[in-house]
Amino acid sequence: MPERLTPIRLPNTLNYPIEVAKCLVPAGTYVKRHTPLLLYRFFTKVKQDRDDGTEEYVDREFIEQFECPVEGELVQWEVNNDEQLNNNLKVVAKLHEPCTHEVHYGGLCAICGENITSQDYMGYSDMARANISMTHDTGGLTVSLDEANRIEEQNVVRLRNERRLSLIVDLDQTIIHATVDPTVGEWMSDPSNANYHLLKDVRSFYLQEGFRTYSSRYYIKLRPGLQDFLTRISSMYELHIYTMGTKAYAKEIAKLIDPEGKIFQDRVLSRDDSGSLTQKSLQRLFPCDTSMVVIIDDRGDIWDWNPNLIKVVPFEFFVGIGDINSNFLAKPTPLPEQENNPPIETSHEQEESVDVNTNQDAVLPDSSSSSQTSSTIPERTLLKETFLQDKQALEEQNKERFTALQLQKSERPLAKQQIALFEEDERDHSLLHGGDKELLHLEKVLTRIHRVYYDEESKNENRTKKIHANVEQIIPSMKSKVLKGCRILFSGVIPLGIDVLSSDIAKWAMTFGAQIVIDFDESPTHLIAAKVRTEKVKTAINIGNVRVVKLNWLTESISAWERLSESNYLLYPSYDLPDRALSDHYYSSDSNDEQRTYEINERELDDIDWNEADRDVEDALGDLSDGDDNEENPIDIGETSSPAENELDSKKRKNDDETPSKPDDEKRKKLNDAKGVKESSDQEQKSNNGNESEGLEDLAELMEEELSKKEK
Repeated sequence: MPERLTPIRLPNTLNYPIEVAKCLVPAGTYVKRHTPLLLYRFFTKVKQDRDDGTEEYVDREFIEQFECPVEGELVQWEVNNDEQLNNNLKVVAKLHEPCTHEVHYGGLCAICGENITSQDYMGYSDMARANISMTHDTGGLTVSLDEANRIEEQNVVRLRNERRLSLIVDLDQTIIHATVDPTVGEWMSDPSNANYHLLKDVRSFYLQEGFRTYSSRYYIKLRPGLQDFLTRISSMYELHIYTMGTKAYAKEIAKLIDPEGKIFQDRVLSRDDSGSLTQKSLQRLFPCDTSMVVIIDDRGDIWDWNPNLIKVVPFEFFVGIGDINSNFLAKPTPLPEQENNPPIETSHEQEESVDVNTNQDAVLPDSSSSSQTSSTIPERTLLKETFLQDKQALEEQNKERFTALQLQKSERPLAKQQIALFEEDERDHSLLHGGDKELLHLEKVLTRIHRVYYDEESKNENRTKKIHANVEQIIPSMKSKVLKGCRILFSGVIPLGIDVLSSDIAKWAMTFGAQIVIDFDESPTHLIAAKVRTEKVKTAINIGNVRVVKLNWLTESISAWERLSESNYLLYPSYDLPDRALSDHYYSSDSNDEQRTYEINERELDDIDWNEADRDVEDALGDLSDGDDNEENPIDIGETSSPAENELDSKKRKNDDETPSKPDDEKRKKLNDAKGVKESSDQEQKSNNGNESEGLEDLAELMEEELSKKEK
């Protein structure tokens, strides 16, 4: 192995260009630190007085000396006398040092024991020579770039011999979900609770918060199938934990998921070790070579969408809790939940929002909805990068985290949501849900990546020029084929104020080969809609060759790394829709202050006492007949083509049997709703059915008057 020489360069603060005036030390000389190595000259303008008393600037030559910053034998010069240097990029000499101080620990050189913390008058310090931390903790061990390269080369050879890759694993909402809500403990001890059977495998531990002698009880739900997943994947990958949680938290989780310490060993990196509260860096663990590293994380933004990343669908078992260690990051902006109503059912919500660059489908969000399904991908934007520079900053962040945990324990969000769920229909439903299958998809993807990598390695062995496979190329290549040929238009998916192409969901889709379009002029193949009735949905159905699918078609295709059949995710079961599904009043428009049409859904229609309503209508028609005995064409409510009245007529005929009566005030509300639907529909048909519409309005008013009389 050839000896390693230290290159010597001039400082970048000199007044360039300069000329080498003279090399002072011959090659082969052993020099001490601060020994003069060479003289150099430079020219600069200086002010001088003229004979007449005025001042002028003239060029003047200066000669300075350059001292050797390190100790060692000067092996060879790389410059000659009178050579001009325009910057400090050129190496002027090479030395052989007895110790290059490439490994530091606790302020000392780990090789020779010399104190490397001192800084000379030239501003030079050996501390800068080894500033790369490759360990999973902050024990103070740092290495130089050359040493880091050497270590990684050894690691690469070892992994290839074992036919394994490296896998960085995030914890929260990737392989586990955590909460400190004491409601979980109460449910776990109550067999009669609706959530009891889902909490049998929930683990817990107490953790003392760093700056106080106060302990919090953490409840941990492992993602379904985690133990088998880790066991099988560890045969193909060397696993590392990288979390935004504290060191103590990370170690406790590691004990739960790897009690024997065989899978992760001591490869646990926390935010206390990484130096950043808002960003994760692949170079923190692999500073030189990332060609064999794969990342799994539920967030892409904190990795800056690294090509090595496999973004997983967030695991949300404890509904509404989110990432317990994300209070240092920007709050997520969740995408809207998927509306699952079939065409004949209705919703009183407008489409949430669309691209700010278009004027279609701008709809107000439902502010009351806060839950997030597994098929949604939160939009998250990083705060400005913040590095932990001292202990005080870390203590401040720990205080913030402590406050957030205390708030969760006192507010008990799970209990509140369970109460709200019970109040909806007075039945004891389970708030929590199992059945997450993300790890099954993830294992298949990781297995494919491993197989492709070593297949390429086998092919490259026969080549004259040695070329190694690279995960940074394999993953993007595999992704780009999944949605190739899909031109996606979003409706009600991108939150208001966020540009479509810069949104996380769009970026994620594009990494899988999809093209994102912003209007129908760009010939979309798919419309991904979160709401059933929007102008874009109506337009896509009328076009006929655009697949109108739910959001989870995209998220589940991405999760599986496979384009799933659209037939299982269509927003409507088929394109054979009743005419009323395409009527104008059925859809939200792009105006945020639009007066929305209120429609009656199936459940509300079932609640009406149709026999009594029939009698009220007959009484009203009798009054009309008494007032106009010569009327030749009495109003026939069956002649109208209003969709809502067709529903009323159909329901009335189906309810000939006597049903319990509702209070008159509730009944009048239902009829008022019917009147509102009729008025909206009649306005659209006024040009052709004006007289009929006016008669129906009079009929509705008479019906309301009859109810008022009965109440009195």
